[in-house]
Amino acid sequence: MTSNTGRNLEILHLVQGYYPAIGGTEHLVRKISEGLVQQYRDLVTVYTLNVYNCDGFVDPRSPLLPKGSQNMNGVKIFRFPVLNALGRILFVLQNHMYHRHVPLNDISRTVYNGPISPQMLLATIRSDYDIAMASSFPLMHMYYAYVAKRINRRPLVFHCGIHTEDDWSFNRPCSFKIMRRCDALIANTTHERNYLVSKGLDAKTIHVVGCGVDLHEFDGANGREFRAKIGLSNEPIVLFVGQMVAHKGVDILLEAMKEVWTQFSDARLVLAGAPTAFNFVLERRIERLDPESRSKVISVGRFSEEAKPAIFASCDVFALPSRYESFGIAYLEAWACKKPVIGTWSGAIPSVIRDGEDGLLVAYGRTSELSEAIIKLLGDRSLASTLGRNGWNKVRRNYTWNVVVEKFRTIYQSCLRR
Repeated sequence: MTSNTGRNLEILHLVQGYYPAIGGTEHLVRKISEGLVQQYRDLVTVYTLNVYNCDGFVDPRSPLLPKGSQNMNGVKIFRFPVLNALGRILFVLQNHMYHRHVPLNDISRTVYNGPISPQMLLATIRSDYDIAMASSFPLMHMYYAYVAKRINRRPLVFHCGIHTEDDWSFNRPCSFKIMRRCDALIANTTHERNYLVSKGLDAKTIHVVGCGVDLHEFDGANGREFRAKIGLSNEPIVLFVGQMVAHKGVDILLEAMKEVWTQFSDARLVLAGAPTAFNFVLERRIERLDPESRSKVISVGRFSEEAKPAIFASCDVFALPSRYESFGIAYLEAWACKKPVIGTWSGAIPSVIRDGEDGLLVAYGRTSELSEAIIKLLGDRSLASTLGRNGWNKVRRNYTWNVVVEKFRTIYQSCLRR
């Protein structure tokens, strides 16, 4: 191994899950990894866990992916087993320590979060690479990467992915401690960078990059085909795409649709995304709707990357009323189809969406504001078209994967030069 940054780099990426695992961070690391191989012919290895989502780190009942290695689009992927049998015991312990402000509760929260994987830790220490990048906090594989750095003295970049509104997950002194000792930090937004600076991190080490989208993948996407597949023709579609987790506000969106249906009785709510433990709660709420309203909610569940453009192209309004996002790739994907988006005034989301210019923002949890925004966009097609077109232009200028991959690699090279 040499430090010559002019040659092809040997890069190790660590991430909590990798395709077919679904999630914003999982998707970002996949696109960065494949982009580095395709654009620069770098040698990229990914260490990840055999889970579909983070439920698998704490719940032994969660479905798992096969362990082992594979090559996907030129990227070497190693999936390590996760130990989750102690999840319930660790939950009780960290919950007691956190709510009673017991010292070291940040560490107990981190151990509970997982992933606990001794095999991943040992493999990271033994690996030979030029530079490592780990994503994202607050999960424990970030600490595996840091331990390997201390032992091997190799450069380490952290992609942080902070949800600043989530105190339990992200306000952890142990996380900020190892951030100060890595070679560079990548933040998704200026909001995230400012949060890290407020926690004592050096602004000079923090690079704001953001996420990306491949516009050509969405060009000519056929929303009609997807509509036909789910039994719809010209009915207005309000779309939610994302993991079915509580903080993304899918239950709030469901509640807001009751008012929308008083104005647009033919509107449909389409929910597309990977299931989680929260699906049980969501399904119960759908069951409590009257039969007519229940028939207007269509759950798609997990879908392939190839199906994604058609799903976004089918909608009239995209709504992701999340309590927090570190960025929100789904907003970019909706814009790639020139669709209007609705987000919230919470966390980093206002750093991505400009209210009234390329989307609408509402207060998190305010179903009345959310329903008013949906009704406004369904009733004013000119406004909806303008917002979607402005969003598309923003993506074209700032958020294509080619641009994002180049920024990541530039950061890697600067770390190697230092």
